[in-house]
Amino acid sequence: MGTAIVKKNALRGRRSALLVGPALVACAVGACSTTPTDSPPTPATTVAAKADFDPCSDLPAAYLQREGLKRLGEPESLDNGTLKTHGCAYISHGGLGYDVRIVRTTTTLDQIRAKFPDSYREEQFSGRRGAFYSLFPRQQDRGESCVVNVETRNGSLEFDLSNSKSTETGNIDSCALVRNIVTGVLPYVPAEA
Repeated sequence: MGTAIVKKNALRGRRSALLVGPALVACAVGACSTTPTDSPPTPATTVAAKADFDPCSDLPAAYLQREGLKRLGEPESLDNGTLKTHGCAYISHGGLGYDVRIVRTTTTLDQIRAKFPDSYREEQFSGRRGAFYSLFPRQQDRGESCVVNVETRNGSLEFDLSNSKSTETGNIDSCALVRNIVTGVLPYVPAEA
C-alpha cells in the first residue's frame, strides 16, 4: 500500500487524507461520428455517452440550492502519476453549517479497506458498493467527521464531511448528513462512471 498524501482543507484547517495506490488505467470513450444529412441530428449521433462524473460541474444548480450547498473556491486536482483526484468543496447554510468535499479519485475501495481495516464498513448506495471509514478517528468519535467512498469504474467518489459541533448543523449526526448527500448525488453520476 502506498503512502498517504495529505491536503489541507481551506475550510477549517482540518486535514483530509487521500490514499495512494497503484495507478488505474482510464478507459477511453469513443467519439460518435455523424454523416451529413438534411435532417436534424439525433442526440445519439451527436453526443457520446458521458462516462465520468465531475463533482465540480455535474451537480445541477437545483440540487445544490435544495441542499443549501455552495461551492467554495476553485476545484482541487492532483495527478502525480500514481494517484489522480479531482473535486470541490461545498459549504452549507451560508458557511454556518457542515462542509463537504466531493472528490473523484483513482483510490479503490479495496485500497481503502487495506489502509483503514478497523473502521471500514461496506454498504450499498443506490446499487453501488460503498464504504464508511475514519480518516480521523478522534473527529469521527466526536461526531464531527464522516467519510464515504462509493465505487466507480476507475476508483471511487469520496464524500468527506466535516460538521463541527459549533455549526448550525452540529447537532445532526455527520454520517446521516453524508449519507443524505451520497444518495442525493448518485442519481447524477452516470451508470457507466
